[in-house]
Amino acid sequence: MRIKKAGIMLAVIFLCAVFWQTFQNAINKPLPLEQNVLIEIEKGDSLSRIAEKLGLALNISSGWLKLAALLQHDVRKLKAGEYEITNGMTATDILLRIASGKTKQYAITFPEGWAFNSIFELIQNTP
Repeated sequence: MRIKKAGIMLAVIFLCAVFWQTFQNAINKPLPLEQNVLIEIEKGDSLSRIAEKLGLALNISSGWLKLAALLQHDVRKLKAGEYEITNGMTATDILLRIASGKTKQYAITFPEGWAFNSIFELIQNTP
């Protein structure tokens, strides 16, 4: 009886170790992106919705992303905004970026002498 319990316990420990290793590989593997990807996280998006958006855009498992967010990050700290995902980032890097609120920044140059209306029009037409 003891041997049977020990065998079951060892099998459970082995399965947990395999699961944990698979999870770590999934969230720490650099993403091979050909070009940068912009992800829009809207105010009020749930963790499931954020993971779904990331999964579709980056071709990674939304389940692993949700689990990583729940285990490693304070989900309430995920912030709305437009985020740029670059080649080589891991799922952990992406979640950290979203939690930090470091959104994509754009630069606008205003030529000297432009009227306010021209500047306003330029701002409206720039992402």
